Amino acid sequence: MIGVINEDIIKRDPIKKLQELKENLNKLFSYYEIGDDGKVYDKTTENGEEVNIKESGGYFKAKIESVIIGSKRDGTYSKQLDTIKNEIITGDFKKFFGDYNTIVAPKQTWDYYTGSYCGKLPKSEYGNICK
Repeated sequence: MIGVINEDIIKRDPIKKLQELKENLNKLFSYYEIGDDGKVYDKTTENGEEVNIKESGGYFKAKIESVIIGSKRDGTYSKQLDTIKNEIITGDFKKFFGDYNTIVAPKQTWDYYTGSYCGKLPKSEYGNICK
């Protein structure tokens, strides 16, 4: 069939998806501050309780990689995605979670970008982020 388009791909907007993730991360980081001692404190609590959000970095890394991999796979990738990714990982992300390249992303069962069960995605492309 000529001209058949996968409607799921049309509905996906990787730039919008990554921008939304960036905005959500910025909102998350607005609730916390790093003290002089290098520990992270919750600004919303009365006593500024210490919290450990560093472990969440892998979860967000998996989402970022999902958008990059998925957009390359479905042909919607653009260099602007790398720009947004770099804005994310060199800002507060790095302060709160550490160096992006050393963060281990836990294997996911559900892919963030495609909204699909990871078992349905090709291991050759999604093997680093999907179970």
